[in-house]
Amino acid sequence: MIDVIKEAAINPKIKIANKLSLLWGKELRNILVANGLSKTRYKNKPDMRKALLKLILEDELALFITNELFERDYTLQPFSK
Repeated sequence: MIDVIKEAAINPKIKIANKLSLLWGKELRNILVANGLSKTRYKNKPDMRKALLKLILEDELALFITNELFERDYTLQPFSK
């Protein structure tokens, strides 16, 4: 049996822009496409992040970020010579 010592709470100090910076370009493009935005319009990751911050509500964006991080392939590919 597990005893709950303290209920989890959302950290109010976390900034959504910082969470967005954790995502790879492919993941940012996935969020753009999921929201009906052009993935080719934005040239680089900073542009994609700015667009997402401007066009998507913070709570919604946080869910997209979480989903992308859960779907990420964390396996490391060995370098070949």
